[in-house]
Amino acid sequence: MLKSHDIYWLLGILLLILLFLLPMATGRHGIFVDDERLHNYPNQLFQAKNLQKGIIPLWEPHTFAGGLPFYTRAEDYAFYPVQWLFGLIGRTTSSFRSFQDLVIFPIIGHILWAAIGAFIMGRWGFKLCRVAASMMALTFSLGTSMLAGVLMHPMVFSLAWFPWLILIVLLYSYKQSAGRLVFGAFVVALAGPTYANYIVQGLILALFFGLVVIIREMRTDGFRTGLRLGGGLLLMGVL
Repeated sequence: MLKSHDIYWLLGILLLILLFLLPMATGRHGIFVDDERLHNYPNQLFQAKNLQKGIIPLWEPHTFAGGLPFYTRAEDYAFYPVQWLFGLIGRTTSSFRSFQDLVIFPIIGHILWAAIGAFIMGRWGFKLCRVAASMMALTFSLGTSMLAGVLMHPMVFSLAWFPWLILIVLLYSYKQSAGRLVFGAFVVALAGPTYANYIVQGLILALFFGLVVIIREMRTDGFRTGLRLGGGLLLMGVL
């Protein structure tokens, strides 16, 4: 999919992004005194303590005297395996290091994930040159929507998956195999960690590209071939 020189370019992009985000990662700039520190961190700390005890928390007794179950709060990621990983390895003593592990590093990780997806989408999916694919990765991952998500984590967690939703459509359209179908279903399952509006936006994006490749397939290889491709993409979403 990517050649060795592409990997070098991608690593360079990730290094640039890390340097840009270094002040935030080290706490020298961008101290979150809003929802991230006051709301998100206590909830992630609560979840991490439970995960490290082998418990997926469904109920949290402190908010509204337990009147709002933990699993119903989309912004707390009770069923998001990616956040579970940070919760399992993160420090759970109230400190800035714990805040880094449970809040800052997940945000940075999703920004990097968005850059990887955008670069692969540009270089392999759209057949762009390395410079153009690099610019796509940088402008998407460090764009206003993603950086605004630094102060509104559901946004950055959701948008990071958008390039991957396009990629799985293109990947499956080039070669329809069971492995690619399962991989696509896996991406779809992870691509909706937060609010319904972001989930709908991502699915509309995937649907648009799906229709494009289906119509292209029908025009080049016949109606039945295009219909078979559409059935596979639909199954990917259902799974």
